[in-house]
Amino acid sequence: MIGLVLTIDYRFNILSPLGYAMLRHRLGQQTFFNGLWETIKWTPFFLLFFGGISFHLLKAILCHFLSIKMEWTTTAKELEASGFRIGLDRIVQDFKAMYIVMVLLMGGMIYLACFATYDWYITDFSAIVPLANQVGCHMLLPVSFGTLEFEYMSTDQRQQFALGLF
Repeated sequence: MIGLVLTIDYRFNILSPLGYAMLRHRLGQQTFFNGLWETIKWTPFFLLFFGGISFHLLKAILCHFLSIKMEWTTTAKELEASGFRIGLDRIVQDFKAMYIVMVLLMGGMIYLACFATYDWYITDFSAIVPLANQVGCHMLLPVSFGTLEFEYMSTDQRQQFALGLF
């Protein structure tokens, strides 16, 4: 089982960027090393994004299957006050259920690794690391992507935001 986890990590985190850099080089879009550097820069984003989206997809699929009305929100088109503290409050409010489930999963992992009876111990690398990766990515995804809005504002938007604070 450990071979499967390492093979998947090796394929998606090492071979995929190499293959994409070779493709961009063969198409004449970039040199090989520039393409490799670009894919290496994007790898943490993809790891965090795809590692943290499965809970939300499961929620959407279950809502559809059980005929529960679900609406997706859109991004705001108007300038509003934002920052790390304001963004963090909104994230906690919007993702409260997900954080509760992830904390319960973390508690279950710690219990089964340290305090369970001998027959229930789970200490295998291939069982702990994928779930720990998913829990970590799910908990970091809203914080890392949601609070970075201020960094992508234009200079004019930042000046208007700063003037609105005073």
